[in-house]
Amino acid sequence: MRKTICFISLQLVYFTGFAQQEGLTHYANGERSLRSGQYEKAIYEFNKALQFEPNNYQYLFARAQSEYQTKQIEAALTSLQKVVQLKTDFAPAYALMASIYRAKNDTEKAATYYEQAASCETNPNRKVQYKIFTLQTAIKQHNWQKAYQKAMETYQIAPDNEMLVYYVACVANKIGKYDDAIQAIAAIENKIQNMKPLQKAKLYYELGFAYYHAGEFEKASETWKKIDAEPYKNRISKFSAKYLCNISYAYFKIYDYELARQYAEKASRMEPNNTTAQVLLAQIDKRDADPATTIANLKTTLQTITDPAKQLSLYIQLAELELGSKNYDVVLEILQKAFTINAAEPTCVLLKGTALYKKGAYKAAADFIQSLLKEHRFDFNTTAELNFLLGLVGKNMGNCAIARQGFSIAMRSHLKDAAESELQACNNKLEQEPIEDFKFK
Repeated sequence: MRKTICFISLQLVYFTGFAQQEGLTHYANGERSLRSGQYEKAIYEFNKALQFEPNNYQYLFARAQSEYQTKQIEAALTSLQKVVQLKTDFAPAYALMASIYRAKNDTEKAATYYEQAASCETNPNRKVQYKIFTLQTAIKQHNWQKAYQKAMETYQIAPDNEMLVYYVACVANKIGKYDDAIQAIAAIENKIQNMKPLQKAKLYYELGFAYYHAGEFEKASETWKKIDAEPYKNRISKFSAKYLCNISYAYFKIYDYELARQYAEKASRMEPNNTTAQVLLAQIDKRDADPATTIANLKTTLQTITDPAKQLSLYIQLAELELGSKNYDVVLEILQKAFTINAAEPTCVLLKGTALYKKGAYKAAADFIQSLLKEHRFDFNTTAELNFLLGLVGKNMGNCAIARQGFSIAMRSHLKDAAESELQACNNKLEQEPIEDFKFK
């Protein structure tokens, strides 16, 4: 009995060894066919190998590769699912499944499988490659928090990877983590010097952007001076002192001194000796000064003046001062008297529209401005200022059509920069330009 058991055991060992040897022979033949592009023959050999060892994950994976090459996509996926059931940490199988779904434009599944591939992968370069795809997927979905998480995870693996540094900076800038963007780019600045102009421009643009929004305007200005490639040279013009002064002036013209001051102060910090910014700030300070005495004197003077033209001038001065003091109902009362002298006096029209806007009567403001623009022909500058104000009214009342109408017309004027900025916000565009591919060619 004991001899019989031993004989059977030896037979099992023999046949197992024979099966493995036969399987390996067919596998080797299949590999040669796969490398030479004879994919159908390779599938035949791998199937033969699997007859001897049906649970050999390497044979299954090799067959999946051949099926993929012959566009037998569903068969390849079935083979790959069996592979990962047999060996759950086999990164190449997950990577191939990701490639298949990527080709099918199913980025969600592709990203999922690339993430699994990355979790199993031991080669740092391939791990980074897989994780960058998941990062790019989050970017395309505008899921900035997820993109930031993926970027920082991957950055810990390859902090010297230029493409990854670029993505880290872009995503960090999107969510206001400017220090992360600065640190990532500053760490490879010695490598940036040797890059081609476009790649250099992309990184310096993001670095300057981070400095700018972190309030380090001098560093931002010095960084942007290193850019010598479009479209980045044009983009940085929107952060110049001149551009900021243009926006400040637009808000100043519609009596929004708070916003006008913010932009003028930023311009002054960008260029401390910028005279336009200094003049704007001086004019804003003058308007912000306590007007009580001046208001009282104007009211007294109005009681003695009978000339309509002089009365109109005094009404305008008085309305401007009351507007600066946020006495909007008083402004409207003063302007009612002014309109009895001239029903379409440009400054009075702008003042009334602004007072209604400031007190939150957006519909009344929109109706008033639109009716006046329809009924009267104003000079070019007044038309632009009224339309810019109309855009702000539409924006605040949640009426994008009115907002776009106003800003679009104002963009043809001296208020172009401010109108364009507001129009972009109205169209839900992010302040920063879209994240682009970072390729070395």
